[in-house]
Amino acid sequence: GTALSATPGGPRKSGRTGGGTPIGKSGRSPRNITSSTVNGPALSSTAGRQGIGRWLSGGSNIAVQNVTAMGRYIGLDFVNSIDSSAECSTFANNSNGVVVTGTSSGTVLSHNRVQGNDFGVQAWQSTSINAEGNFWGALDGPVTLSGSGDSYVGAVDAEPFLTELPACFGLGFSTGGLYQVDEG
Repeated sequence: GTALSATPGGPRKSGRTGGGTPIGKSGRSPRNITSSTVNGPALSSTAGRQGIGRWLSGGSNIAVQNVTAMGRYIGLDFVNSIDSSAECSTFANNSNGVVVTGTSSGTVLSHNRVQGNDFGVQAWQSTSINAEGNFWGALDGPVTLSGSGDSYVGAVDAEPFLTELPACFGLGFSTGGLYQVDEG
């Protein structure tokens, strides 16, 4: 696949507040991206919950890895994406951690930190998304499964969930607060 990098603050998506990093559309002419990996960077907002961290629209086989989206309206937005995934990423303190809509199918969320969001995951498509193996911000899992972590709504399979941060986060993270490894 192709490795992609994108910078925050791209064009605004109709009906959503703030900018984002669109992946799958470029300028005026939309184009689908296939078999690609999106890595990093940190996409955090300190000006209140606004904008979209990553916006993936119309692509297939896109893997989002090692992304941190905090303080956004939406941390990661999959729109009409086929067989795409997010792993080893942090979606924290957003209004919506991850949103999956449209004709998206085959979406997999695994080994992510979903914590402190108003809604951890919202799935508004016809097929269930696989959200097994994520840390929902609490040892007892998501509130939707009678835990005390982030909630999810829609067609989401979140069991089994992780009771601690995934190994891909390495040392330096705590389940109690938002601590990040110093890579300097």
